[in-house]
Amino acid sequence: MKVSLVDVSGTYSVGPMAGGSGEPLEGYRMMGAIIEAARGPFFFKLTGPEETVARWEDSFASYIDGARPE
Repeated sequence: MKVSLVDVSGTYSVGPMAGGSGEPLEGYRMMGAIIEAARGPFFFKLTGPEETVARWEDSFASYIDGARPE
C-alpha cells in the first residue's frame, strides 16, 4: 500500500468550530499518515506538544508500519 507521511512542528491553533479556544499554542508537533488501501484512504494523526509527540513517535511509526490491507 502507498503511505504518505508528514511531520511538522510549530504553532498550533484550534478554532472554536473544532472545539478549541483559538489561542495559539507554540511548540506543537503533528505526525500524520495517509494509507491508500483498496477500500480507500485511511487517515492517521498524532498531534500535541513536541515532547509528547516525540515520546510516542516510535509507537506511531510502528502502528503505521503494521497496517495490513485486509
